[in-house]
Amino acid sequence: MQDEESRNQMLGLLSTIHENRYGDFYREIDKKNLKYVIYLRKSSDESSEKQDKSIGDQLQDIKERLLDPHGITNYHIVKEEHSAKEADTRLGFSKMLIDLRTGKYEGLIAWHPDRLARNMREAGELIDMLDKYVIKDLLFATATYDSTAMGKMMLGISFVLSKQYSEHLSESVLRGYGRRIQEGKYLGKLVHGYRILDEGFLEPDGNNFLIIKQAFQKRMKADPENLVDIAKWLNTQNYEQAYGREQTRSRTKFSDNKLSDMFRETIYAGFLQYGKAKPVDLTKLYGFEPMITADEFLKLNRIDNMERIVAKGNVLTKTAALNLLRKRVYCGHCDHHMIATTGTGKTKTKTYVYFRCDYAKCPYRIGNPDNPKKSKHSIRAHVVTNAAISTLSEAEFDLKKAYKNYVIDAEEAVEAEKIELLSEERRVRANWQQTKRELERAKGVVSDPTKADVAKYYEDDIKKYVEVDIPSYQPQIDDIIRRRNNLKASVVSEAKFLELIKNLVIYIGQLQDLEQINEILVRFYSNFTVLNKSVSVITFNPEWYNVLNPAWLGLLDSNQT
Repeated sequence: MQDEESRNQMLGLLSTIHENRYGDFYREIDKKNLKYVIYLRKSSDESSEKQDKSIGDQLQDIKERLLDPHGITNYHIVKEEHSAKEADTRLGFSKMLIDLRTGKYEGLIAWHPDRLARNMREAGELIDMLDKYVIKDLLFATATYDSTAMGKMMLGISFVLSKQYSEHLSESVLRGYGRRIQEGKYLGKLVHGYRILDEGFLEPDGNNFLIIKQAFQKRMKADPENLVDIAKWLNTQNYEQAYGREQTRSRTKFSDNKLSDMFRETIYAGFLQYGKAKPVDLTKLYGFEPMITADEFLKLNRIDNMERIVAKGNVLTKTAALNLLRKRVYCGHCDHHMIATTGTGKTKTKTYVYFRCDYAKCPYRIGNPDNPKKSKHSIRAHVVTNAAISTLSEAEFDLKKAYKNYVIDAEEAVEAEKIELLSEERRVRANWQQTKRELERAKGVVSDPTKADVAKYYEDDIKKYVEVDIPSYQPQIDDIIRRRNNLKASVVSEAKFLELIKNLVIYIGQLQDLEQINEILVRFYSNFTVLNKSVSVITFNPEWYNVLNPAWLGLLDSNQT
């Protein structure tokens, strides 16, 4: 009995100590009596993007979603227009952290976690203050924070993933996009071969649909045509894509890169995805007619690329190294294209670009008993590029004929660039009009007596719209017009063309940038065949092969073994 009393006394003592030390963690926070600081931030480099909330809008959301529902009246507002990418660059934020540590404020409110921190140092400071209960309550208008280990971990992840140029959509916009996606309504860029109806649905665009479908079929053949040849074929077709709200018709200039992107877009197999919205099968929502089947898409795009396709929003992007002579270098042992990759070599001190054959049935495949070197067939990229430059320096072209071909291609490129500039001008003008609408909306809030408590913050938005944003659009339009007017002059004269060709070999030999080297070489060559550690065959693109002097070509052929 006495032992039980002692145990009860000890439990009571431990409970009292625990209550004094940790009781705040278990008591429900009385938000009405807590002293809060509201942090509002809109970076100046985000001002042109209409997806970020203005400071006035942030405060309005906080008022409607947090202050009014919880009856919070004891608060102070700190506002800044500065990027949070780098630490120690926001004076207001730094002063706010000091005030939190000294007890001037007990709670912190922001519109979203990315308003507080987009760098590891400041994110760590905030989480440490939460751990030590310096910040007793943390509230977000568009996110939920739970004061647990998991909640702090998720908050840390949110801070880390918030980069300077990432775009955070408001909840209403996300809901709207998600709802339209679930209804099968298309939100993205134009889809070749389809028309976008007023309701947002897609339907085959007559003969255009058949032309693009043929392009897919050319790529999916047992012996697929290369992207350069398919692009050239498409550019000879009577193809005019419908784009924009008014579905205006315009010619499209295809390239191998554009086709590579197009073949990776899941919409052609009938699957619509956009941002964080769940992907949907359009064939189950309405009478959508896919360009290809799901099986064909998976055969056209390797399965191990799917995660990257989805993560990037359909289109794969590659580094300059991996783009070098893409699908133009072939293994002479198995006749499959070699993959460009990077490695550090034996010294581990310098990075090299090289081509490697990964075909499973290649006789040089690792594990093949007939593989003499017990390693994959590979070759340094500079061996291939040097062979290309050397061949180019020796080749004899009919440059008069080549210039005529150049003029045809250049004029087509000028037309394609005009279309791109027209699209860019429309985008700038649309942003201009959107900014004017935002200005009028902000003025409406300021003139509304029921919103007097947030009006002064909209006044700052109005000042920025008038003094910074709106004046920036006309120079952008002027620059686009200037570039459009200069297009005609971009087609060089015959004399200039001949001079450029003569100096080209010297120029490319001095280049160090892989993207520039690749851009020149793919204009001349369609493929290279590699045997062991050397280039055995080099094939010019048809337009250059056709202007080679027959005498030089015959001499070259006669010397081949």
